[in-house]
This record gives sequence, C-alpha cells and structure tokens, in this order.
Amino acid sequence: MSASLLLAHGDDSFGLDQVLRAFAERIGADDRVEIVALGSPDEGAIERAALEAGMVGMFGTHLAVLRQPLRAAGRSTTATERLLALVRDLPDGAALALVDLRASRDATKPPALIGKLESAVVTRGGLVEQRNAPRRAELQAWVRRHAEAIIPLRAHHPSLAIWCGGNELEGPDGPLDDDAPVLGALREVVARLDPDRAWLPTSPSGPRFHTRLDVIEADPDGLHDVHGPWEHQGLAEQHALANATSSLLHSEFGVEGMTNRAAHEALIDEERRWPADRSNPVYEHLGAWGNTAPLVQELTGGRLADLAPLINPFNAADGTRALLVGDLNPESSVAGSDLDLWVYGLETLAITGIAAGAIVFRYRRVAA
Repeated sequence: MSASLLLAHGDDSFGLDQVLRAFAERIGADDRVEIVALGSPDEGAIERAALEAGMVGMFGTHLAVLRQPLRAAGRSTTATERLLALVRDLPDGAALALVDLRASRDATKPPALIGKLESAVVTRGGLVEQRNAPRRAELQAWVRRHAEAIIPLRAHHPSLAIWCGGNELEGPDGPLDDDAPVLGALREVVARLDPDRAWLPTSPSGPRFHTRLDVIEADPDGLHDVHGPWEHQGLAEQHALANATSSLLHSEFGVEGMTNRAAHEALIDEERRWPADRSNPVYEHLGAWGNTAPLVQELTGGRLADLAPLINPFNAADGTRALLVGDLNPESSVAGSDLDLWVYGLETLAITGIAAGAIVFRYRRVAA
C-alpha cells in the first residue's frame, strides 16, 4: 500500500480547488481536514498536517490538506526540512494534499522550494499539478472553461436569480456590456447551460453608473441600474440626492461610519486615539474610508474635542434612512434597493428589510 499524495500550486485559485476536488474524489476521501498556514514559518501547521495525514477515516479515506505550505516553511531551515520530511515520511495508506496559491507576479518563477517539493512528491509516487491563471491571449478560453465547470454546479441553487459577469466593470463610457469579449463569452456559456436564467453583464448595468445629482440632471432616464453613493453627502445634500433619485434599480449604496467606543478602547491605545481623523496614521491604517470625523467636524463647526460625539452612529443612520426613503417615495421610479451599511465596527444601525413600502430599522449594540 502506498500513500496518496498531491502537490498543487500556481496562481489560479479556482483551478487549484478543481484539482483538489478531483484528487479527493479519486482517492475516495469522504473526510477532509484543511490546515492553513497563518504564520511564516508555521511549524505547528506542518506538525498538524502530519498528524491528520496519519489518521484513518471511519467511512473512507481521511484527507489532510495543508494550504500555503511554502508560507509554513518560510525562511526557516528547520521548518523547510520538516515540510520535506512530511512528504518523505508519509506513512503508507495516508492521504495528503499540499496546495500553494501564490501571487500572479510570481506565477512564472516558482520558488526553489517548489522544485524540492515536486521532487519529493514524485519520488513517493504522488501527483504534481500546476494551475496558472491565464495571460491576456488565453483569457477568453480560460473564462469559458471555468464557467462551464461552475454553472452546472450552481444552476439549481435556490438563491440564484441572475448570472452576472462581474461587479462594477466600467469603461470610459459607463458600465461594460456584452460587446466586451470576455463578457460576451460568459453570456454565451450561460445561454447554453442555463438558458432560462436572466443575465447581466455587470452590476450596475447602467447605462449610467453612479447615483449623483449631476448624473440625474444630465440624464434622468439613463439610471436604470445604478450604484452609490457610499459616503454621507452632507445634511442637506444627502436629502437632496435622495429626493432627486430616478433609477429603476438602486442595486448598491451605503453610508460609512466609525465603530463604537468600546471597540476603540479595545483596539487603540489611549495615547493614539486622538486626533480621531485621517491625519492620525492609526485611523488611516484601520479604515480611512470609514472615518467620518471630517464630516462630523464640518457639521459642528469644528468644535468637537472628544471621541464620543465623533463616533456617534446616527449620522450613518440618518444618511441611510434618507436614501431608503427616497427610493421608497411613491413618486420615485425605484423598484428595488440593495443596501451596504458600512459602519466599521460593532455598533450598527441594522436595516433588516424593505418590504411592502416599509423600512424596518433595528439598532443594536454588540459586545466587543
């Protein structure tokens, strides 16, 4: 009896998962445990992979999957030797898969350790597979191949309403359409494999992309399916935009906000909490987009000198309410809304549903 062994590496994450799925089916692995190397080096992940690979499944083969083995080895000579020994010393009857996903910039120049692992796996009679994402000339064929694998797996899912080519794919003239070669290829596969399902080339599908006052004024009938805004526009401006909306589907929008005080105190040392705006590198690092201090200071004349009023969640709540009420206005053309409530942290105003012309608000505070 020999061991079942796979090394799969490259920058095509879906392709690597396909290889892993096929390997698991071939060896009859009904039981699978995944170990992900988090540190570098991470000898604990290598040790756990050795332990799991040696276990016997109750109803079939027990497969241990070590993801990011090169990260687990890091630059440590000891960890590298343990990783190679994991392959060399794998007991007969064991099943192990090493799956290493690397950045596309490194796809054509695999590290030296990959060569050593390949040699060790081949010596043990294992399988080595490399899957790289396509370069420009290969992209359409790659997309078709992957779509032909994915669509049959998802076509009968109860939550699937529409196939979409991608999120916010935009050119100089607005959202892309089926004339884009890759989107056209995707549409052809969808039409062939799931012909009764609706298809959109991208979201938003336009013809205009943004919900903005200047866009509404320039082309009020061109906002069929739009996104935005994602930031509070100001006390008067937010309501003016909400009242002017003319889209048919407001398929993504949101309002940013800062997390609650308990989370601030748990995460940021006291001497680093002020100033609580983007001039503070701590706040810039943790979430510049969600930092509403400039807006709140502008609305209050710059008089706030304490953290508590700056992180009040009700600016986000009011901005969200304004947009939702605008979409639900009986004089509005909007038939549907999809809200992204971006309050960074644990204290949020949750909009739990929009149904029959009613907005359901729930405010809740979750312990940090």
